[in-house]
Amino acid sequence: MNIIKVLKSTTDDWHPNIKGSDGKEYITVSFYTTKNPKGHYLVCVWGLDDCGMELWLPEYEQALKVFLEVCKLPSLTFKNLSSLGLTTA
Repeated sequence: MNIIKVLKSTTDDWHPNIKGSDGKEYITVSFYTTKNPKGHYLVCVWGLDDCGMELWLPEYEQALKVFLEVCKLPSLTFKNLSSLGLTTA
């Protein structure tokens, strides 16, 4: 399983958020390659506990495109992640 993780800023409450030394609130965005019946590629966004959103995709190119679109957003919210196809996990 390969994993890429990045921190992105947020204005929503992800129960809880990651507190940055710069005073901003962050969450983790991850890209996994795995063998799973739901799909072989997972893009997911999580706070520090059990609040997250995910999208399983069958094709690498599709999943990478979504991951990069998420990473390009200036601030992640439940609304803009839903518009990219991510659902509550």
